[in-house]
Amino acid sequence: MAQKKNAEAMEIFELNAKVHPDTWPVHVGLARGHSALGHYQEALAEAKLALPQAPDEGNRRTVQGMIDKLSQGKDAN
Repeated sequence: MAQKKNAEAMEIFELNAKVHPDTWPVHVGLARGHSALGHYQEALAEAKLALPQAPDEGNRRTVQGMIDKLSQGKDAN
């Protein structure tokens, strides 16, 4: 994504989701990927799945920040 290859990044996030379903880092990756593509509702859904799985308070705050931005229709990246 840093190289602005958002579609390619999303393909990797989706592959990762198939290999490691329903895990915190996968949901965060999918949220970031969807957000970068402008799919804010899909990104929001993934971020909401990630929030209760976050391993610590710092990560919970980060994911909550993503949720707040996405809820406002803004890119979370």
